[in-house]
Amino acid sequence: MADITKIGDFFQSSPHPAWLATSRGECLFVNPALVRLTGLKSDQIQVDWRSFVLEEDRAAASASWQRSLASGTPYSTRVHLRGFDGVPATVELTAFGHKHNDGTELWLFTGSHVHRTTQQYPRLEAQLQATLNVIPAHTWYALPSGALTFVNERTGDYLGLPKDHPLRFGIDTGPEWDAHIPLLHPDDQEESRRVWSICLQTGSARESSIRVRNAEGGYRWFQTQVEPLRASDGTLLYWIGVNLDIDERKRGEGSS
Repeated sequence: MADITKIGDFFQSSPHPAWLATSRGECLFVNPALVRLTGLKSDQIQVDWRSFVLEEDRAAASASWQRSLASGTPYSTRVHLRGFDGVPATVELTAFGHKHNDGTELWLFTGSHVHRTTQQYPRLEAQLQATLNVIPAHTWYALPSGALTFVNERTGDYLGLPKDHPLRFGIDTGPEWDAHIPLLHPDDQEESRRVWSICLQTGSARESSIRVRNAEGGYRWFQTQVEPLRASDGTLLYWIGVNLDIDERKRGEGSS
């Protein structure tokens, strides 16, 4: 419930249209920015999110989302949302899924406006950071080169990063593709560098178990999953990472 409340707080303050939906598409929350954009009424909020999309885009948007559901990868596409004034709004739509312990899967959608005349891709950093900060896990993103550029608040606190550290703000300081490796346990570094290299060369997702150093200098086991976030034309925009704490399970297995 605390996670839902935190997501609700983000919804209220975000200037971008955003909503939370189940894996079936049913909306649980929508934020004021979406209401202002679409003119939704109170009895129209808890409906399938695809009803916000213009009919001409609906089939493609739905098919793309079904592929994300099946693969567990982030969702990214460009759609036209219904405008309250009758003028469609072109939006770059991004969504991330999160599975709770009870098996329930929820998806957080955020959309950045695309200028109606130039139709250029907007910068996604602010949108990504806001989204990753409300996901109840250790999350981060890296540039297409593999350079770690942002960690969410939970990760920054775990690592003991200063409050003004560039990684907390997504500031590109020109790190190398493997600059994050020293954060890992020495016994995991060589294999992690090898797997990350293959991931970057192939443009494919990866999943592995690693030990990450905390602020006190100790290590905890994490299941890390990395997925490529691509634009609608296939261009690689970012690598999105989610690290789930599995330390108790690993220690129970005698694998520490």
